[in-house]
Amino acid sequence: MISRGRIVLACAVLVLALATTSAQPNATLIPLPAGWRLASELMTGFPADGLQLYVLEITAPATPAKVYCVAWDTTAPSVAFKPVLAATPRTPTQIAAAETGTVYAAINGGYFGGNQSFALVQHAGSVLSANVKSLARTFQGAATTYFPTRAAFGITAGGRLTTDWIYSISSGPTPIIAYPSPSPNRLNVAPLPVPTAAFPSGGIPWLMDHAIGGSPMLIKDGEVRVTDQEELIEINNTTPRARSAIGHTAAGIVLLVAAEGDNSPGPAGFN
Repeated sequence: MISRGRIVLACAVLVLALATTSAQPNATLIPLPAGWRLASELMTGFPADGLQLYVLEITAPATPAKVYCVAWDTTAPSVAFKPVLAATPRTPTQIAAAETGTVYAAINGGYFGGNQSFALVQHAGSVLSANVKSLARTFQGAATTYFPTRAAFGITAGGRLTTDWIYSISSGPTPIIAYPSPSPNRLNVAPLPVPTAAFPSGGIPWLMDHAIGGSPMLIKDGEVRVTDQEELIEINNTTPRARSAIGHTAAGIVLLVAAEGDNSPGPAGFN
């Protein structure tokens, strides 16, 4: 399943790592909520285990919706996770087509303006783009610089999965710091100091092998934590749009979610 249509700079891609045979699984990798189903008809060519696609379809008289979810067991040896940064704005389909291996799924990541990514893109330990370090917001009638700690999804070299609020503080041996809570910024409130290893409190080095930024955080450690205000990403949050998300379960299953939208007469999407 490839996300289509939206123009992006960054993508999270699941690609073939080793040759495998295709098979139809009998059990799902995650418990499926009501309304979701295993989309076996869209899994042709998937590896025998460790990767599945689910779909949720809602029709009238309820508000129509169509949502896809790719579940990936990171212990499966046949699939690799690859954050990609394009040189110019492209669709996820175009980015996926440029890969040399078999691409099972590609999803847009982060935000961008012009040819600049505002989200973290890190592959094989190399940071291709940092999360935005500063941005301008109006405060007391004047453009003012703020310093947001924004969400990112990462995988360590040892395979540990995490989602954290991060900030790129330097180009030293630990250039990215992760925090247990975001810097408590708010619109119409004076900006907080530039994040450091000591502020916000509890910061630790964020040593990832692969990572992709997104915003805002939605769930952290099983709790709903929608931090759009703190991350200063209060944009398009009340209008139905196509939406995407990435995260992981406590059992170590990575989830990539794409909700259709902006494709009339199809579903409008979600706020």
